Amino acid sequence: SEAGRFQLAEEVLQAVRLPIKRSRNDQLFGEWESHEAAVASQLNYENALKKLETDPENAPAHSIVGLHLLAVVRDVEAAIPHLAAGDEGPLRLCAEGELQRPSDPTTMRQLGDHWMAWATTQKGGSLRQIGEVRAVHWYRHTVATVPTLEGHKLDLMIKEIESGWTSVPSTSPIIATEAPTTEPLTSWKQLKRKRLKGKRAQAVRNAASWLVDH
Repeated sequence: SEAGRFQLAEEVLQAVRLPIKRSRNDQLFGEWESHEAAVASQLNYENALKKLETDPENAPAHSIVGLHLLAVVRDVEAAIPHLAAGDEGPLRLCAEGELQRPSDPTTMRQLGDHWMAWATTQKGGSLRQIGEVRAVHWYRHTVATVPTLEGHKLDLMIKEIESGWTSVPSTSPIIATEAPTTEPLTSWKQLKRKRLKGKRAQAVRNAASWLVDH
């Protein structure tokens, strides 16, 4: 099953953590952290969904589901209802604003500001950019409905925000992107070539091989 696959991936990732860390290969360990975060997020998401089946008003579970849909699946439309029912204050404020689907310039500008305020608190580049994308989305809608001078100021703000992006993402309500995969990168094959000894080493080799081949 899908849940079983991710649980097995978590076990394999934990099995290869120590030899990867001992390799002192920062790039390799960075890849491990990325995969570990993706798998952990998926497992937390699945557990939260199960909680919501028996407790539909569970705010922490709604936050976990909403954040996963926002950050991993990149489906803003699906994430918003969960975030609005969650316990993450700033994100809940953004989500509640999204549900109102504002059309007047003042409310649209405020919603953009809410997303920017949340984005600035995010240490991870991915989440920060997601917040900035939503802010820009509403700033652009505002520009079309305000006087020229105010619109020009907003245009300059938008350009400043976008200047910090390494790539220009979609600004539509649903941020189109491929969902992260738990498949390891090619460089993980380095582990298969290590001459490790003993049963533990064999288990590590097998785990690494599974990661590479699946």
